[in-house]
Amino acid sequence: MEKISTTTIKDLVIEGVDGDYVFETIKKQSTFYENSILEKWLPYISGSKLILDIGANLGIHTLFWAKYIEYSAIYSFEPYSVNYERLAHNIANNSLKNIYPVNHGVGACKGYTSILSFSEDNYGATTLDANISDTGEISIIDIDSFVSEHELNRVDFVKIDTEGFEESVLS
Repeated sequence: MEKISTTTIKDLVIEGVDGDYVFETIKKQSTFYENSILEKWLPYISGSKLILDIGANLGIHTLFWAKYIEYSAIYSFEPYSVNYERLAHNIANNSLKNIYPVNHGVGACKGYTSILSFSEDNYGATTLDANISDTGEISIIDIDSFVSEHELNRVDFVKIDTEGFEESVLS
């Protein structure tokens, strides 16, 4: 069973799994994971109102954007249940509004897939089988259907970090 703990960045409480690479890096550096990349992106996304964070993991990028830009809504997609729980808790624990965790993977079409590889040292490196079918433990949705079903008029920024599943996401 995973041991869950928290750390703080700025005034945000971050929940993660002890021993997980991303969470341990956050604790060690006392800043957002990939902070330098996120800061470089700020000038380009500062006007973004609707953001899709595909492959959200713990929600660190989502939390960064919630802190530093004026957004209307952020939809954070995370298919792996342990990461999704941390993502949902990180949003709730910080009382963030208009941020919506979505417990699905994103791919070329709706369906299911399976976990191809998993490392207890780095939950964010979990990879999915590229084959989408009628069975599997991971639910997959496509962005076109999601945007239509949620009546989203526009999407301003999309981050994709899906450990090799990017081609399916873009399809």
